[in-house]
Amino acid sequence: MAGSGPFGGDPLGYGNTWLVYGSGKKVHGGEDVGRSVELGVQNDIGLSGKKYFSNPTTIVSVGNPSGGDTAVFAALNGGGETGKPGDTTAGVGIFGQSVAGDGIASAARPLTNGIGVAGSCNTGCGVFGQSHYGSGVVGFATPADMDWGSWAYWGTTLAPTFQNAGVLGQSKDGVGVRGHGGTLTDVNGLPAQPPPGKPPSPTTPTAATQSAPGGWFSSGLLASVADNLIPEGRLISRSSQPQLRLVPSMPDNRRFPAMGAIGDFFLVTNVDLETNLYLCLKINPETRKPVWTKVMLDLSFDSDGGSSL
Repeated sequence: MAGSGPFGGDPLGYGNTWLVYGSGKKVHGGEDVGRSVELGVQNDIGLSGKKYFSNPTTIVSVGNPSGGDTAVFAALNGGGETGKPGDTTAGVGIFGQSVAGDGIASAARPLTNGIGVAGSCNTGCGVFGQSHYGSGVVGFATPADMDWGSWAYWGTTLAPTFQNAGVLGQSKDGVGVRGHGGTLTDVNGLPAQPPPGKPPSPTTPTAATQSAPGGWFSSGLLASVADNLIPEGRLISRSSQPQLRLVPSMPDNRRFPAMGAIGDFFLVTNVDLETNLYLCLKINPETRKPVWTKVMLDLSFDSDGGSSL
């Protein structure tokens, strides 16, 4: 266990600098409801064996009569200001972790309601992330028992993964980023997503509800133009910039994907360096494999960038 403290050792791969706290006779702070929180040591509420309270929670509320902006908690970590050329190490402002059971989740373990860090706001933003050069928000979904998937594997080399992006998502078995408009559960309250490779189970039909799209992409300088059919005006971009990008594949086996779902796109570059787009419109009922259909484009309208529309 690198360093001291909870959180399963060294989840971020920082080595012996991770969560090191006070040493000597005084290494613990408050250990019961009503005790003070002490700096520089570990405070373990509810772990002293006393059963006076169940599920104790520490709540701090801030009331500002002037209505000014403030933060209930603020954490600043200046550990990365070493001044050494090429040094990419840095610290964590706030770390949150939720552990279910013994903290060792197997591949077959059901999903829980645990959340490492949660944010909620009635009118503003629940969670806000900003980075000047890296990623505003990064999310990884990888099994902890996979070497390359664990935080500790990346260690101080996390920096190359924080690519310049507002939101960066990476997953070993699932999708990197998923967007959805409307409820994410079916009529029975279960996740509305079938297991990989299995068709969705039928659900009781419900009245159609209007929801926003699962994804919305734009680029460039946005503006609103008058439109009699849209009271607030139609949102457009004044810039000639693409809104979405697919990275083409050039697979070594020269084969179509054996796994896929209806609605998947596949952009591939062939041996003649021609790029074609394919769409999965159905699943073969016998092989249960996706069927890929080439998207036919009118190549007579090829135009170089900068030419007139």
